[in-house]
Amino acid sequence: MRKVLLGLLILVFMVALIANPSKAQDNKYRIGVVFKALDSDSWLTMKKGVEAAMESHNVEATILAPDREVNVQQQVQIVEDLITQGVNALCIAPSGSQELIPTFEKAYQAGIPVLLIDTDAPWDKKACYIGTDNYQGGTVAGSFISQSLNGKGKVALITGIMGHQTHMDRVKGAEDVFAKFPDIKIVAKQPANSERALGM
Repeated sequence: MRKVLLGLLILVFMVALIANPSKAQDNKYRIGVVFKALDSDSWLTMKKGVEAAMESHNVEATILAPDREVNVQQQVQIVEDLITQGVNALCIAPSGSQELIPTFEKAYQAGIPVLLIDTDAPWDKKACYIGTDNYQGGTVAGSFISQSLNGKGKVALITGIMGHQTHMDRVKGAEDVFAKFPDIKIVAKQPANSERALGM
């Protein structure tokens, strides 16, 4: 948890550094932070990190998220509202890497830097991307499961949201490891939409 909090503190500080100083009001940067949701310990921990960074770096952040990670259009509307409000920078964990690109373009045209976190998008105008190597994360999980099964057994994959790059990369990493063990069989692959209740 400390690493996450430190990472978010550094992240928001970076946003403050690249934000357009001519648009800052009262010498305070206003940043829109948009997560995929706020319904899990992971996102709530990241929210705490942003809040800690706000206090340390004279940053005012509006932290918002859709009700669920699958609500991509709700996230699009949230980001577009922040653009209209004229925030100095946007920090976004995109629910849909492709779907949000037109909205990223609107921010860029308005002179608002866009940083992506957690999930990258094929958009070359982003200020930067900060996140994990999700494919590598999948290989780590696949290796742990393979070793725990002694290289033999049946595996069911409970994934996040189908079609989202983050989850596709994690699944691919795990599958590539399982492919090295002929006695490990993937018997099911079921999305749980990043919701614990659906994965039970």
